[in-house]
Amino acid sequence: MKERCPCNLQPAAGGHFGESTGDNSAEHMRISFIQVNSLLRMAGGLGPLRGMGVHGALNWQFTQQDNNITKLILTYQAHGVIKGDFAKLAPIVDRVQNSQ
Repeated sequence: MKERCPCNLQPAAGGHFGESTGDNSAEHMRISFIQVNSLLRMAGGLGPLRGMGVHGALNWQFTQQDNNITKLILTYQAHGVIKGDFAKLAPIVDRVQNSQ
């Protein structure tokens, strides 16, 4: 079995966040917008959402604070059509993002 490759996120529009393990690979999201030192936006479905046909925008917003610390606000807005209650997936997606 081949070694697992680390995330290969390229910091430019069109760059992608993906991974591979052996002969298996996944592209999770693509960078759609960068405003240096301010905002990074990625588009795609995370985890099981991709297989459900759910698509979203993941925004990483960076704000410089007075105490020379950078504040990060992460938001993920997703849309699509799924069977059942879409709202039940939100805590699961939130938990996965927090663990990353």
